[in-house]
Amino acid sequence: MSNATKSPGRTPPFVLVALLLIVFILSYNYWKLSSSIKTLREENNRHTIQSKDLTEKRLHSEKALESAREELRVLQGNLDQVKKTLKDREDELKNVKAEQKKAADETKKCKDSLAKCDSDLKTEKTNEQKIKGENTKLTKELEEAKKQAVCDVTKCLKPVQDVVGLFTKLVGTEAIVKSLTDGGLDAKKIMEGLPTAQVSTPTTKPKQANLKQ
Repeated sequence: MSNATKSPGRTPPFVLVALLLIVFILSYNYWKLSSSIKTLREENNRHTIQSKDLTEKRLHSEKALESAREELRVLQGNLDQVKKTLKDREDELKNVKAEQKKAADETKKCKDSLAKCDSDLKTEKTNEQKIKGENTKLTKELEEAKKQAVCDVTKCLKPVQDVVGLFTKLVGTEAIVKSLTDGGLDAKKIMEGLPTAQVSTPTTKPKQANLKQ
């Protein structure tokens, strides 16, 4: 009863100290927790910003990748077209080279033919000169032979009379005279002195006799 009747406004010192200590601990913990929460919020905000940045970068990277893929497809198409054009040009070049080779072969063939023609022409000219020389030589020889073959009627008359006399005995005087007259010879002169020779004067003027020895 004595304790209950004591004044309640007076608190023991150790209780006050304990309360103050508890308040201090709670305040410190609250401050520390608040600091941790603030730090976590800042980190969360930073992470959120980084996440947004990464998302934007990823989207940008995806767009850039898609654009690069599209450019790659275009470049691949251009490359295929260039390859096709290059192949066509190579085929054309092969055809041109084949035509050039054919033309070169034909040119060589023509040159060979031209060289052969030149050689044949030179041979023909040589043969022609040779033939002309031989012809000139033969002409000279023929002229010399003609000069040597011209017989003086006076010198050849006796042998001719002997031959004519022989044929006169075989075919008769008239036939011999006719043959000599037709041949342009002086039958009267040739028949003079032959036995049984009766020759009338020819009506045609006798030609000069050319007899070969």
